Amino acid sequence: MRKIPSILLVTILLLISVETALALNAPIIDPVKSPVDATKQKITGTTEPSAKITVTGGPYEISPITADKNGHFEITVALVKESTNLFSIIAEKDGQISSSTKIEIVENAEQAALAAAGGTDNIAPAAPIVTETTQGTGNAYSIVGTAEANSTIEISGTVTGTTKTSAYGTFSIQINLKEGQKNRL
Repeated sequence: MRKIPSILLVTILLLISVETALALNAPIIDPVKSPVDATKQKITGTTEPSAKITVTGGPYEISPITADKNGHFEITVALVKESTNLFSIIAEKDGQISSSTKIEIVENAEQAALAAAGGTDNIAPAAPIVTETTQGTGNAYSIVGTAEANSTIEISGTVTGTTKTSAYGTFSIQINLKEGQKNRL
């Protein structure tokens, strides 16, 4: 069972939050191969057209890039050998900064060889798709969607929550936003 990045859930929750300082959606990252046996990895994705993309993490400082007129971007990051490499990606445009998208790339020769031989799934799951968000009583919200079957959906930040997807890839999670605060997820 694999954990699925909660960035789409975070984006939706930020939109329904009473106060939010973020006007840009977090960058959406294409599936990233992991584990790998490599010194570099290419990260691609989409965001607001012409937004500045900043990636932090890894062994070296990474210069910001600009998404093209369609919002597509591509950046190559260095990996630390035999390690779990964590990266955070944000978009910035017109003084507005998005929340971050987190990426984890495992650089491990043995795990990569096992994955290449069919021993494990080495493709990161696609981000979950939220199909419905409804407000219940008070600050309670229900989030319903789809994701990879038998995986874990995790929400983190001011409000946290975890749920499992069904064998058919559906999920539902209930959260309670904190009253009188900015809810950062």
